[in-house]
Amino acid sequence: MNADFLSFCKKYDIHLNSQQAQAVQAIDENVLLLAVPGSGKTTVLVARLGYMILEKHIDPEKILAITFNKQAAAEMKQRFSLKFGSVLANQISFKTINSLAYQIYSQFCFDVHYPKRTIDERREKAILRNVYQSITKEFPGENDILNLQSEITYVKNMRLDASQIKELEEDDSFFTKMFEMYEKVMKEQGLMDFNDQMVFAIWILENRKYYRDLWSHKYQYICVDEAQDTSKIQHDIIKILSFNNHLFMVGDEDQSIYGFRAAYPQALLSFQNDHDNAKVIRMETNYRSTPEIVMKAQAFISKNRDRFEKNMCADRPSGQDVKVRMVKDRRPQYAYMMKVLENVNTQTAVLYRENDSAVPLVDQLLRKNIPFFMAGAKTDVFGVPCIRDILAFMKLALDPYDTDAFDRVANKGYLFLKKQVKEQIILDCRTNAISVFEALDKYKEKVSMSNIEAFEAMINRLCYAKVKDAIWIASNDRYKKYAKDMNIDLTKLETLRYIAESETSISSFLNRIEYLRDIMRNGVHPESSNITLSTVHASKGKEFDTVYLIDVYDGKFPAVQDNEEILCMSNQQLEQEERRLFYVALTRAKNNLNLIKMENRYSSFIQELFPKQEKTAVTSPHPVKKIDPEEAERKRVEDFNLRKEEILPQIHQQEEPVFDHTGERWFQCEICKKVLPREYFSSYGGMNHMNLGVCLECRKSGKG
Repeated sequence: MNADFLSFCKKYDIHLNSQQAQAVQAIDENVLLLAVPGSGKTTVLVARLGYMILEKHIDPEKILAITFNKQAAAEMKQRFSLKFGSVLANQISFKTINSLAYQIYSQFCFDVHYPKRTIDERREKAILRNVYQSITKEFPGENDILNLQSEITYVKNMRLDASQIKELEEDDSFFTKMFEMYEKVMKEQGLMDFNDQMVFAIWILENRKYYRDLWSHKYQYICVDEAQDTSKIQHDIIKILSFNNHLFMVGDEDQSIYGFRAAYPQALLSFQNDHDNAKVIRMETNYRSTPEIVMKAQAFISKNRDRFEKNMCADRPSGQDVKVRMVKDRRPQYAYMMKVLENVNTQTAVLYRENDSAVPLVDQLLRKNIPFFMAGAKTDVFGVPCIRDILAFMKLALDPYDTDAFDRVANKGYLFLKKQVKEQIILDCRTNAISVFEALDKYKEKVSMSNIEAFEAMINRLCYAKVKDAIWIASNDRYKKYAKDMNIDLTKLETLRYIAESETSISSFLNRIEYLRDIMRNGVHPESSNITLSTVHASKGKEFDTVYLIDVYDGKFPAVQDNEEILCMSNQQLEQEERRLFYVALTRAKNNLNLIKMENRYSSFIQELFPKQEKTAVTSPHPVKKIDPEEAERKRVEDFNLRKEEILPQIHQQEEPVFDHTGERWFQCEICKKVLPREYFSSYGGMNHMNLGVCLECRKSGKG
């Protein structure tokens, strides 16, 4: 270290290890800084900015600091201001890539007198709703709109052209039609979405040399934080602006968990090829977690592919072992967690893959008046198709005049009404103030009588059933067949069953659902609490004294591989991202990490962290009876066939995993139809094929 740097650190009370110090002093090259969790990357970024200005005398107005979101930009500016003063902080451009893109676009429009398109989220959602309804002929739910938005974001951020978009779809250009109509209407109304800021900005930079030179000259030192979460179009913008300039990119491809937003960690892996005079620096010391936590996390992530080798090590003294808490299934899991949360006296987080995992805990914590923090969920946890359907059946049982509920479920396994007939029935109900059953009686000639009787009988059963039984009644028989035919996942109904246990009537149950829907959407923000409930995605960048990971089982976390919401990520990419997400979850814990393991649900992640110990052979003092090989093989085959016979009646259902009496999980090969234990399969599980997969033999032969 040179004397100027040491003097600078002493003057501003900055303490750095050798890797951090190397990163702060790397000014003249293009640098990729790989920062493991808890390695102090913000400290390095702030110190480097101060060193550049105060020791290297670089003009702060020539510095651009790009962060992932507005909150991160504000926090970095505040950290810099506290260390080096607000005067210098106000001269550095702390921005998100979106705000920079909008600035480029706005200046271009002003200069060429081009009418600037505006961003109006309310009108954008209205357009999306109309487009969805126009193409699908169905009224979209809140989650349908969010999923469509996510798909559009993916396409624009990955810079996909029309032919590439069509290649993403297995069936006939469904998304393509919606995307094309959406773009046409947005243009006609003079609107753009947040992604368009970057689309327009990169067009300007690629096609107008004057503006490319202008912005490249304006910012000659570019710092990028959270680079692993930056999309392809964002990386392309940064690459253009950093040409002949100095780029300092901070990230960790092991923590890239936003594939559904088109995060592009490949840009980190190709950094040295994409930029001249480039070097990679590693920060591998984790100051957050104990060695026990760091060791488990490092061992897990090191098995991922397409990554830089990093040797994460802990700086802290030894602590508690990572613990696996054994429970029978999900219900005892929640009972155990409530006992834990009732007696919390340290900062404790319960982390999960999806928001619906938190609903039973939220319900019970609210009932017991235990304060907790939880950020609002973007999606409606009760908005999945099967839950909306079952709630609609129950609403109809409560109010036979509810035509909206009838409209939703009339053809879900029961009445099979033609569109015109259904519309006539609904209009008749609304015009003449009659119930849907009275209206159905008037249309007997156009509707199968047996279907009407089955529908009325099921609704009548709901009226007199206990809430928990009502959920079972509505989701069984004809609806269950419909769900299977439509590939609808019924496992999400577990959430309803947990809430139903504390309700005495359908009316109170429906009210409770609406209350919890609002709570989950808006979040809970008490003045103080030691308890945090969070998805792993939302926990990124945070740390907690104690962490509990719940619902860690295959199909939930890791999630199913056939994820239709992520347009063009392959199963292998999805698998790698699920592993990165689990790694992020592990590294949120500072002192205590607890994994909830369910006996009735297999977890490949927990199994990998805690492989079963092989029994050690012990020398017997007595002569060992020799075993006839033929007899041993006969017994092995007999045991195999016995276990197979045990699970065969269950293998056809795809709602719950199938285990034999030894705890071995079984699957059926989708190609050769053989039923075999898990060890014979190369891949398995997924939406509505929980107990199906592709066996190793079929995979090797190229059939799957």
